[in-house]
Amino acid sequence: MDHVPETVYLIHLDEPCKHGRHYLGWASNLDARLAHHADGTGANLQRVAKDAGIGWTLARTWQGDRFRERQLGVTTDPLGKTAWSTLDAPSGPHRGARQAEAEAGA
Repeated sequence: MDHVPETVYLIHLDEPCKHGRHYLGWASNLDARLAHHADGTGANLQRVAKDAGIGWTLARTWQGDRFRERQLGVTTDPLGKTAWSTLDAPSGPHRGARQAEAEAGA
């Protein structure tokens, strides 16, 4: 069985939804994962956005796994506080489920 490279991806919501406008994720099968997001069975932020009628677009992809996802989404400032990088995103910093987890101490 050949190794299929995993993909890190950035979703841009058409308008803010609850606590975020971007979602950063990773998948071993990007097409299947995006289908889950589209039908509302993916990440909680995408489910809430779908229920609110908020559309989204796939803004960018990188080759990599969940560790690469964390590298792209999280930085640490000089005081050791967690901050979220801009990811070269269309509308600013990533803020989503992973940030909520970090802020909750998960």
